[in-house]
Amino acid sequence: MTLPTHYDCRRGIYRWSPLGNLLSDDCTVAAYLHLVMIHNLAAASSWKRLIYRLGYRVPHSPYAVQEYVDFLATIGEKAGVGVNPDQFLAWEKEKGRILEYQYVQLNGLAAPDLLDTLNQAMIDWNGCLITVALTNRAYDEGTLRGAWHIEPGDVPNQNLEHAVALVAYGPRMESVVTWGEMKDMTRPFTEATINGCWVFL
Repeated sequence: MTLPTHYDCRRGIYRWSPLGNLLSDDCTVAAYLHLVMIHNLAAASSWKRLIYRLGYRVPHSPYAVQEYVDFLATIGEKAGVGVNPDQFLAWEKEKGRILEYQYVQLNGLAAPDLLDTLNQAMIDWNGCLITVALTNRAYDEGTLRGAWHIEPGDVPNQNLEHAVALVAYGPRMESVVTWGEMKDMTRPFTEATINGCWVFL
């Protein structure tokens, strides 16, 4: 497949909000709502797009945390645990808040096919919810300046599983929203750490 060298789904959105994820384990909910922002903007009229980019009616942390708590209640869990994206998106569909969702099969793919498949899904569905097993270095860096990257000795840590919203890519980087900020991930980092990808309408 031939993909554009660069692609950006954000349509000018620059204010994201952490959506509760700085204080709770709702990274899946936060990533989902960051993609909802993009989907809402894509479907809006031109004047609504302008005010939406400026921060009007952006999802907020109390709503995200309530979604997190309400979902956990359906599976008998309390705040403090992570959320399985497949279960959460099925719940959102049941609630009528999304029309459809799909798991993007990346298992068994190697570079460059893995990233080509990932980026094509991002283009086709206006962003992807992806899960990564962060390295200790990436977790410690958080959203500090600079891309998440792999150095000798870095290994994905399954105890640092994290969900982010993939919203753009370029020749060397994938760009995600996490903890309310934009963060770049080098292509080798993405290939080493990604372990799940979901899209929805």
